[in-house]
Amino acid sequence: MKKNRNASFMEMIIILFFFALASVVIVQLYAKTFLIHERAQAKSYGQIYMEELIEAYRIDPQEGRDFQIRMDAYMEEDEDGKYVLEKKTSYEEGLHTIDLRLSFQDQELIHLESKVKGQGDGDAK
Repeated sequence: MKKNRNASFMEMIIILFFFALASVVIVQLYAKTFLIHERAQAKSYGQIYMEELIEAYRIDPQEGRDFQIRMDAYMEEDEDGKYVLEKKTSYEEGLHTIDLRLSFQDQELIHLESKVKGQGDGDAK
């Protein structure tokens, strides 16, 4: 009878350990999925926002200035934002160039560059 109790007790401990381990794995997967979703959402909103900046630049390359701002996943300015949007403009040999980068913790997520033919005095910033 005593052997039967020990075997049942060990079996119960093994089952509890299995379920504890399974729950830890599920929680980690859920957390990772949330982070992947947030980053994909930021990429999507970032792509739209950056395309709008490029279109505005194509209409008037003389308008605008270089900047680097922190943003949240919805591409709204946020001092504590995880994402950094950087815009650089230049004028060289008859071409206005806009260079946009969206980064997350020094990891580049999106890089867009566009060139526009036009006249300018080299002051495309």
